[in-house]
Amino acid sequence: MTKADLVERVADTVRPRVTKKDCGLVVEAFLASVQDALVGGDGIEIRGFGTFKVRRRTARTARNPRTGELVEVPPRIAPVFQPSRLFLDRMNRPTVSAEEAERGVSDFLCKWPSHSYGHSALEHDRQVVQGGGPVLNGPGPAL
Repeated sequence: MTKADLVERVADTVRPRVTKKDCGLVVEAFLASVQDALVGGDGIEIRGFGTFKVRRRTARTARNPRTGELVEVPPRIAPVFQPSRLFLDRMNRPTVSAEEAERGVSDFLCKWPSHSYGHSALEHDRQVVQGGGPVLNGPGPAL
């Protein structure tokens, strides 16, 4: 899936409240924020999804597989992603029904627990929209 595919899927989930262009801006801002945090050495935890971390790898000696020659590998910093238990459980389900596959992103977000308000992020959005407030306000996960 490309970034454009991701934007399309998110837009399909939240339309008509949010335009595809605005969804693209949100996805771009999210990815930039993740990058900025990781470059700064911070980790990011998204409950129900996973954790992005920075791992410092020490210098080591490796072997060139073609020549067998020993090569010094310098220390480096690498971004890593560790999926949450909820995410792993969903990935390792034996089968996914056609209905679940069709729901895709919206199904995942509807089941996403939100400790801030005791229900899912999409349910919160629905309540905010019905109350007349902006869609992306309040604490908790932003879409």
